[in-house]
Amino acid sequence: MLRSRLSLLALTTTLALVGCSGGASTPESSTAGQKSSADSGSETQAQSEAQTESSLDDPADADPADFKEEAADIVAGFSDEELAGSLIIGTWDGTDTQTPVDMVQQNHLGGVIVMGYNLSENPTKDQVTELTGQISGARTKGQPVSIGVDQEGGPVSRLSSAALPFPPLMGLAATDDSDLITDATTVQGKNLTDLGFTIDFAPDSDVTVGPKDKAINVRSGGTDHEDVAEVVADAVEGYRSGGVSSSAKHFPGHGRLGVDSHESVPVSEKSIEEMEDSDLLPFQSAVKAGVPMVMMGHIGLPDAKTTPATLNKKAYSALRETLDYDGVITTDALNMKAVPQNLNGGETVKALAAGADIALMPRTPLRRRRPSSRRWGTGP
Repeated sequence: MLRSRLSLLALTTTLALVGCSGGASTPESSTAGQKSSADSGSETQAQSEAQTESSLDDPADADPADFKEEAADIVAGFSDEELAGSLIIGTWDGTDTQTPVDMVQQNHLGGVIVMGYNLSENPTKDQVTELTGQISGARTKGQPVSIGVDQEGGPVSRLSSAALPFPPLMGLAATDDSDLITDATTVQGKNLTDLGFTIDFAPDSDVTVGPKDKAINVRSGGTDHEDVAEVVADAVEGYRSGGVSSSAKHFPGHGRLGVDSHESVPVSEKSIEEMEDSDLLPFQSAVKAGVPMVMMGHIGLPDAKTTPATLNKKAYSALRETLDYDGVITTDALNMKAVPQNLNGGETVKALAAGADIALMPRTPLRRRRPSSRRWGTGP
């Protein structure tokens, strides 16, 4: 039963992230994958990788359904350990480039996220592409590796000098120009793809209340849910055209809450059902625009105030049923203080059991707890 569940989740993850992301099949990573396939004697996998490369010539035209057979072939050869690892996007401390490679290889991770503390103070494009290039070839059987980054623009820009600078979403929204928002996020997506990333944990789809909103604020597209919904749809379209997988966050909505989930659990006064005509609209808009991933936030609900939505089965069910969403659901960073940090991996198990497809940044021996004194510094 466990193997069946893990197989399904791994397949779903592979379909969405490989099928919708242009960065997953660069010539370098395809070559690495073909070598690994040759080593394992898997002719079928080598053929499927070639099909992936050709079909991703124009990432904006990629359809996850086109990669169903390839994903099924890959998952069919997974051990239980590989299936479990494929559901985790890990993190590490420091700037050592070998550590993430070792993490992926030793733990069969589905991917890693690159944070600002993994780079030098003023990183160059070449330094970042060298890092992502090493990570992309880390899995021993040629499976794709998801390489994520939290690159929204404005205050949440992990890549510093290595990437093109962009304003926060509120800055783009202030232009009141749909085409400009899509064009800007297309350029940003292409820039990230060129740097070797397959996922950008953006756009922020929260509706903010302004200065009292400690966690989101200018990261949001604004204070009006209908306006934010339009901005989010434009951004999702831009990222898709840029060839990078986007992730609408933080479901069911963090922008009206006065507590930062990096520090503790913020509790919504409204149930998810009561948010349908307000805070959920931007997420619904993202789903209609074809967003491949939605991030579950560490948000307490009226009937589960001490349990973050990331560990709450009802929250995942609401996302699936209320929004009719069948894409990938990732947790917010599991190393944030809103999540119990004394469960020794139990938080990851709880999140996956609740309905998450990806466990993002769980605590591991390789990932020591970092102080979170700098706002927006420790997780998406």
